[in-house]
Amino acid sequence: MKETIKEEPDYSSYENTLQMHIGGWVSPPPAQKEGDTDYCTQENYDDIADFGINTIYGLYEPWGLTVDGKNANERALGYAEKAGIGFYIRDFAAGVALQEADQATFDEVFGKYLEYDSFAGIMATDEPSTAAFAEIAAMRKGWDKFIPEKDFYVNLFPTYAMPNQLGISESENYRENYVRRFLDETGVKFLSYDHYPLLVDGWGNGSLTVDYLFNLEVCAEEARDAGVPFWTFLQAMSYDNATRCPTEQELRWQVLCSMAFGAQGYQYFCYWTPPGQGDNVAKSACVTEYGEKTPVWYAGQKINREILNFDHVYLNYEWQGLMPVLGGENTKNKLYNMMEHPLESIDRIRSVKSDQDVIIGAFKDNADNDAFMVVNFSDPGENKACTAEIEMKGVSSAVVYMNGERNVAEAKGGKLTLEMEAGNGAFIIPLQ
Repeated sequence: MKETIKEEPDYSSYENTLQMHIGGWVSPPPAQKEGDTDYCTQENYDDIADFGINTIYGLYEPWGLTVDGKNANERALGYAEKAGIGFYIRDFAAGVALQEADQATFDEVFGKYLEYDSFAGIMATDEPSTAAFAEIAAMRKGWDKFIPEKDFYVNLFPTYAMPNQLGISESENYRENYVRRFLDETGVKFLSYDHYPLLVDGWGNGSLTVDYLFNLEVCAEEARDAGVPFWTFLQAMSYDNATRCPTEQELRWQVLCSMAFGAQGYQYFCYWTPPGQGDNVAKSACVTEYGEKTPVWYAGQKINREILNFDHVYLNYEWQGLMPVLGGENTKNKLYNMMEHPLESIDRIRSVKSDQDVIIGAFKDNADNDAFMVVNFSDPGENKACTAEIEMKGVSSAVVYMNGERNVAEAKGGKLTLEMEAGNGAFIIPLQ
């Protein structure tokens, strides 16, 4: 085990080059016919930037009105450029153009988009089955021929999708026969998936999906082994009677749990509430169907600013694995039980005592320095604060990032005490 560093590494030179990918599903919808309200406006794109999203994903633009000779994608790209954020286009002509890999055909479809600095990539497809992998690979090959520096975006199903949705048999498994096949067969350069863990029953009782940590583990490990980053989605709305709209602490909990597994990006489902949901603020996403900011918007803005305060530090570290710890008198956690490769110990850590369950992500930078992401893993909906004492070897203090703020905490005898509210956690760099 390497000696602990005496002084915090200086990562300030990475502040403008390393950034957490913060994405949003559903951009402000354009009008589809004369008389419709057009939400594709500069004001709404400025709000996206103010919220903290750095890449917004087009969804309804293919049906949007053309205004002053510009289609809805071009209009959105223009607004995104002025707001200083990226935009993923959705264009139904893209598939043929990319598979043909012909310069003239490519230019006909994409030439108008290349004029914008905000053109960050393409929304190729969402939640494909294995039957679509060959077509995705063909499209990706065409994409890489012309604009490999931009994102070719595909998002995968979660673990709780049915085998027929995944395109696998009942005897095949999610890790090897879906996620690993996707990475091996398509050549897509990052791994994105969605999993929405916040449940509610008919009596208003909340619970968590039992496979939430397992899904994080699978995608974190498969992405690491493939040498690509992975991104998660956040449940930012209620989309049926079995899911709940998150509080600030439930939203933060999802972000920090993802980061405990080394996620290099997180994405909101949704930013703009899809049409048809109505104006039910209690169920809406960050912005209602009719363009009104919800409590989720203000909570998300606060959390995004916290993460962006230290993302360049966090992103200097590579994920090593995750250790789940039972708190207090707890004897089991059904979410822990589903994990396949939990760390039983971490070299730098001698012991952990906590009155609530916690998860600890282990990290190292390129100089082999340690860091940890510690998260209060009690159900954030139960509003349980957590006190955790972490005893570390060769440590007398630690840099602690919590709520986006940096502090140096004493660790006398190697013992660091963390007070974490429900849904909260801390990124720790131990010092000698």
